[in-house]
Amino acid sequence: MLVTVLLGSSTIGGLCDVDGDCKGHGVTCILGKCQCHYSYAQKTDAHSAYQVCVKAPDTVGAPCSDTCRFPLFCNNNRCQCIRSKKEGNQYSYLGQPCKRHIECSIPFSACINSQCGCVQGSSRRGNSCDAEAHCPNGQKAGRPCTIRTLDVDVIHNVINSGSILDDCQPGYFCHAPPMSFTGHCCALTCPFAIQPSTEYSCDARDEHGRPCPSETHYCHRFCTGPSFSYHICCRSPCKEPKPLYIHATCYARAFLGKDCQLNEQCDGATTMECSGGKCACKYGFKPESTEHTSIPPMTCVPSQCSRQGALVGYDCIEKANLGEQCVTSVQCPSRAYCFRGICHCQCGFAKQGNQCVPNQQTGTYDNDDRLLKGVRGGGGGGVSIMA
Repeated sequence: MLVTVLLGSSTIGGLCDVDGDCKGHGVTCILGKCQCHYSYAQKTDAHSAYQVCVKAPDTVGAPCSDTCRFPLFCNNNRCQCIRSKKEGNQYSYLGQPCKRHIECSIPFSACINSQCGCVQGSSRRGNSCDAEAHCPNGQKAGRPCTIRTLDVDVIHNVINSGSILDDCQPGYFCHAPPMSFTGHCCALTCPFAIQPSTEYSCDARDEHGRPCPSETHYCHRFCTGPSFSYHICCRSPCKEPKPLYIHATCYARAFLGKDCQLNEQCDGATTMECSGGKCACKYGFKPESTEHTSIPPMTCVPSQCSRQGALVGYDCIEKANLGEQCVTSVQCPSRAYCFRGICHCQCGFAKQGNQCVPNQQTGTYDNDDRLLKGVRGGGGGGVSIMA
């Protein structure tokens, strides 16, 4: 191995490890190079044409070319001091000498190795330090983006949301600071940069999608933007006998009547809940019948909802009146169904209060009936909604 011994042989601009490696009056080792001490200024010697360090001006108003002695600085060829509460304070720019962090006035800068430089996580651009954009998983951010939706609710299945949420490419989402709709595109990844399982959905309301299986996966939630919350289905880091990954902890799966700590242990909190340390059926559900076997019931099945509720899948949802918002026709009154999120009377029936009664006027339809007949039939005298 070749070792270079300097021992005071390096001139200004030469390599160094310690101050003793530098040659010349007022020369010191700064960032691995021999440079003038902060109280000295670099000049060109008129006789030898070599670069030398001369004592820097140290009084207010003294003539200067580029450097004055701390705490003064050179402004318009005169040494000046920015005053705050009648005290002289130097405010150094990037690359200028410093002793304390407070002397570096540029945002995201600090006194590093006796010079003002950009702190970690920022990069220098001219005489400014720009904070580098990073994604929640620590990866470097991509191109700028804009959040398109004003919805501040939970986005349960962001991986398959397409371009509805933002203008990022597929597989990416727009990560924005609080109270901002502009940010940078970040890759949709699970913790430890694991790729999400795009074939599964975290939206329990998605009747057509495949739910994220709690036995092998979990729904990873992260926030971005004003109050957005995104979910993606990730492979669980937990294994038997505690395969469920809940709130960053591994838990055992629990069945009806068995010990539990959290609702999610009990059938994913879909039909059961943890009550008194045991899994019990939720309201509107009953133990599954096992009368033909000797095995005790392990799960719950829908029973019935209250008069104000309608059973949709495993959930009891509130019934809706005519003209009100709905999710499914089960919510709507008799002889009505849910069309485009609103309860309307079926064809041949007219709205009377909150009931749908047979239309007594032959060939005449009310607004709901006219709309639905045109959509459903498209003929037979129906009125097309495209007309």
